[in-house]
Amino acid sequence: MNLKTLMQKFIVGTITFLSLLAIFQKPAFCSGGGISVLPDASVLIQVINFILLILLLNIVMFKPIRNIISKRKERIDGFSNDIKSLISSVKEKEKAFDQKIKEARAKGLKEKEVMITEAENQERKILVEINKKAGADMEAIKEKIKKDADAVRKSLQDEINNFAAFISKKILGREA
Repeated sequence: MNLKTLMQKFIVGTITFLSLLAIFQKPAFCSGGGISVLPDASVLIQVINFILLILLLNIVMFKPIRNIISKRKERIDGFSNDIKSLISSVKEKEKAFDQKIKEARAKGLKEKEVMITEAENQERKILVEINKKAGADMEAIKEKIKKDADAVRKSLQDEINNFAAFISKKILGREA
């Protein structure tokens, strides 16, 4: 309810009250000896004075206070809207950040898998080369051992023949 309608209702109520008071007032001599006050022009002056005071207070005090309150409400609503927009902006940025982190993790995992695959391929190549070299070295060692064994066998065979001749001389006691 605004002030204008409130003032109108007050004025109508005051006029109605004064009218009813004037109509239904008992004369002073019928009241049983009490003091009675009859409304006169001073009541009308007081009512006008009261109405002017309310209008003056409305202009000087109530309107500026309402303006300040409405401006404050607008500022608070503006701040509230700013806060809501900032919160939604932060949420969007968090979602974007989370998405970027997921993408970076996925990219990192792919790169890790590629590096692991490359490392396994290099490992296989190195193992194949080592196996080939080990096989070639093994063949060379086997050939050397075979040659050495043949050389040792030949030298031992010669020595066996010499020992056999020596033993047979000793056993038989004769020299050949």
